Amino acid sequence: MAKFQSIQLSGQSIKDALVEYTILDIMNNNQFEGIEFDYAEDGFPAYKFLPIADVKSPYRLFLPEKLYEFAIMASFSPNSPKGGYLFSVVNPLDTVVQLGLHLSPAIKGMWNVSLLYTQSESNTIRKLVSYHLPYKGKTWSNIAFQVLSDKVVFYHNCKETETTLISKEPMELVFDSASTLYVGQAGPNLGGNFEIKPIYDTYQRETELNLWEPINRYWAECYESCKAASKKRGTFQAENRRLFQQKIVMPWKVRQVEEMTRLNASALQQKTKNSHIKKRWKTAKRFLYGPRGPWFTG
Repeated sequence: MAKFQSIQLSGQSIKDALVEYTILDIMNNNQFEGIEFDYAEDGFPAYKFLPIADVKSPYRLFLPEKLYEFAIMASFSPNSPKGGYLFSVVNPLDTVVQLGLHLSPAIKGMWNVSLLYTQSESNTIRKLVSYHLPYKGKTWSNIAFQVLSDKVVFYHNCKETETTLISKEPMELVFDSASTLYVGQAGPNLGGNFEIKPIYDTYQRETELNLWEPINRYWAECYESCKAASKKRGTFQAENRRLFQQKIVMPWKVRQVEEMTRLNASALQQKTKNSHIKKRWKTAKRFLYGPRGPWFTG
């Protein structure tokens, strides 16, 4: 099964500053069928392409409008020597690959890896350079092309292996505005799907045997832990509620009754005292201002 870890392009037009583009960013915002996640030999994530994979997007979302001097780097792991396109930028009619990497079988145990470089107005696909590459199934390979104005430098597994003098035509590659970026193929007309082997059923069976059971056990343990934690939390809440009632609420209610009784008794006592004072004042007033009183005014 074909796997891709990275396909990167860095370069500049005559006017633009050096920038870097990761073609596999096409996976980030799209949900494509036939794509699964895997891991490369270095432990970093990789994409696994199944037979139904059809990954494409308008090129302008992930690549610049034009290129002058640039470099292309790719990491992949094949399962078949038949090869195909690692990626391609194809014109609007899906008839010409303007930029792409293509692998094809050569002699036994060897591949031809070709860098395609064609102006959009051309009717034929042009190979800028082509190099031999040993085929190693199910093994990760890293290749890179450094394209300068007059030469191409080829790297295999981070080692410089060949340098070829070239005459670029055109010097600056300008993509058609409606071109399409394909990964693992070159579109419906040109085909060239990167070959895969029908081992998906085996992979699925191995996944079910070795992965689903640990996952199910993990989530079952999580569920039981959540239930136990929830029960423990409920027990703590009930105990805290009981203690709060015992130490706070009940004493407060007793104190409230005592305080209300004290205030009512105090109010009744004050009322009785005021009534007694009022009666004594009436008696004194009758004595002083009465007909026989000392303050009688007639």
